Amino acid sequence: MNISPINNISFTTLQFTGKNKNNTDSTKSTTRLGMAVPLATLIAMSPMTTVGTANIPDVNTVILESTMKDKLPENTNLLKTERYRGNDGIVRKLYYVNNKEASNKVNDIYINDGDLDGKRITEYKNVTLKLVGDDGVEAKTFKFPQLTVQATDDANSVYGYTEPNISAQLAKFLLSDENKTGIKTKNITKTVKAGRYGLENVNSQNTGWTKVKPEGSFGHPVAGWTRQVDGETYTINAYTTDRNKKDYEVVTIKRAGEPEFRVANLKNVTSSLIDAGAPIGDFSYNQITLLKNKGTETARIFNDALFADLKELTNDPANKAFKLEDVEETQIVDHKGNIYDVE
Repeated sequence: MNISPINNISFTTLQFTGKNKNNTDSTKSTTRLGMAVPLATLIAMSPMTTVGTANIPDVNTVILESTMKDKLPENTNLLKTERYRGNDGIVRKLYYVNNKEASNKVNDIYINDGDLDGKRITEYKNVTLKLVGDDGVEAKTFKFPQLTVQATDDANSVYGYTEPNISAQLAKFLLSDENKTGIKTKNITKTVKAGRYGLENVNSQNTGWTKVKPEGSFGHPVAGWTRQVDGETYTINAYTTDRNKKDYEVVTIKRAGEPEFRVANLKNVTSSLIDAGAPIGDFSYNQITLLKNKGTETARIFNDALFADLKELTNDPANKAFKLEDVEETQIVDHKGNIYDVE
């Protein structure tokens, strides 16, 4: 069977750097979020479906539930309550309080959504997750606002908390004359890589490969396709390992002057990110998994145009080399921007 070349597609430069990224930050712990809330409760607080409820806050409704009142210090005065109904249908409330009866300035803000009752807001953060491939090339970013909330009855219980409407309101409030809180504003940027099923935290200096030893032979060449991108030459090669030219068991990619790498698989990955608040959102990306060092290790890179080139081969009946997989993973982001798998 003749193998038809895939269509010419221009894609951005893929850099093979020959350095290895060590995964030194993948240790998991059931207490990693500093939470007393069981994981099942955390997930229940963060449903992944929406009900289309309007995001319209009912502000200045001064209603203080007895459960909240019991959690506040005796000298605390409630100034106002704001209500927010999110896309997930959950009503969340902010309590603005102070400890000076004659003052209208706000000293503290507490949050309540039924599950989290009486948590004090300590930080407002703009979080950026930067996805970097094992070749050191940045693929894409994912940004979201997140609050840090702390339990009033347990100083060690700290939560990451997301609700866009609350974050937007709080960002404005922190710039107002009413604000006498100690709430800090932070910008957090975390470098992440793709693990086996989802995102993992990494140190930015550990995103390269160790020196790669090219394979001596991939088999008998069947076909090859060459691309010119920004003055660089890229080649996709197909090989048969059993001399049957009607199909091929190996596909490789190669940048001119760099080693040749075997394609292990393609993945459409969706990491659904959650914390103790509303669902944060989906961080989706197209992943190319390569075999290096004669198939003993894998590396993951990101190039959407190259991915599209290789994806066409998954529709070729002669392709016995790799498949396209859809992967969905739910992952937790803690109050420091670190990512963990749901166990």
